[in-house]
Amino acid sequence: MQSKTRFIFLDVGDTLLQLKKPPGQIYFSILQKNGIIPNGLQYGDIKNIFAESWLEMSKQVPPDFKDRYASHKNGCNGWWIDLINTFVNKMNTPKKIQKGVYGEIFKQFDDPDIWSIEPTFEKLREFTLKNGIGLGIISNWDLRLRQLLINKNLIGYFEHVIISAEFGYEKPSLKIFEEGNRLTSYAGKEIIYVGDKPELDYYPPLQLGWSVYLKETKPNQNHFQTIKYLSDIIDFCKT
Repeated sequence: MQSKTRFIFLDVGDTLLQLKKPPGQIYFSILQKNGIIPNGLQYGDIKNIFAESWLEMSKQVPPDFKDRYASHKNGCNGWWIDLINTFVNKMNTPKKIQKGVYGEIFKQFDDPDIWSIEPTFEKLREFTLKNGIGLGIISNWDLRLRQLLINKNLIGYFEHVIISAEFGYEKPSLKIFEEGNRLTSYAGKEIIYVGDKPELDYYPPLQLGWSVYLKETKPNQNHFQTIKYLSDIIDFCKT
């Protein structure tokens, strides 16, 4: 007999919420406005530099996948400041970043208007309400996510919100998914998880026996269970 679906956990970035323009472009626009970008350079010229900077910072995760934001010696903002500095240093700009520029960047990403909600989320939410299925979040994010979810009028839809910076461990640590087991008291095939990154969102919960689906952002991911829209999950729920 197949287990009934009792709970669905969602990733946030590029799963539930999507930036309306690339993050590197947001950084670039603010840095350019403040005279930090070398003259003549456009975002298209340096977008690979931002990608390299992000990858370099992401490789510096503390041992055992302790959360990068909570573990940073200067807290969440300290991690982001290091990312911005890495990005700027790779451009060899001679101008020093003023403290207020960091704050301007943080404020921009806190603005709920630059984030869009996945267009079929409401359909999924209505289905879960009708069928008594719980909704939750498991996300690698800093301490600002909870307020962003409040500002987007989303927080009340989720029974459990597990944010890496609050919990202390980030995906792909099994600990953050095991917390989902603990909070719901469900296990295995009773839980569905939806994310967008195989190494973070697919393999770890699969080890715990969860049903896992990737929100497809790239073609040729046929060896994964994929969906195009969040509402596609409805077809896989066992009620």
